[in-house]
Amino acid sequence: MLATVAILAGMMVFTSPAHAIDERDCSDMQHKEFATPGTNVDLYITLCVWRTGSRYDAEAFGEWWDGGGVRKFDAFRMEVRLEKNDAAITYNDCNYLSAVNSTEHSGFTCGTTSATGSGSGWTADATVLYDLDSDGKGEYFWDLTGSPKI
Repeated sequence: MLATVAILAGMMVFTSPAHAIDERDCSDMQHKEFATPGTNVDLYITLCVWRTGSRYDAEAFGEWWDGGGVRKFDAFRMEVRLEKNDAAITYNDCNYLSAVNSTEHSGFTCGTTSATGSGSGWTADATVLYDLDSDGKGEYFWDLTGSPKI
């Protein structure tokens, strides 16, 4: 990945990659509390898009709290998209079901493959798909607010 995130005392700290980023923009941190068995799970996500030369990348950085203990979800994954003018150019599907069901707290990074292009209108966007354990209601979708355009 081009950038990493460290979780320090509940704060996300972004570190720069080894090569220079020409342009970058990120969404505000987004939060959702899931009404899960046992303690509710809290999820925090920031979406970033950046350009290095003619290469564009998108990533979601985040963390969850209060996972583990008992089974929380039957499905828990995120689709991150690199979009240009709201059309998906490339995407990645990251599955966190096992991790969130077994780990109380963890950080994560889910990024797309790079795309080559030019012009403006590039954004990072994402959807979280989740299915609460034993609620009998199937899958839900949380559409996040995308990053600002670069």
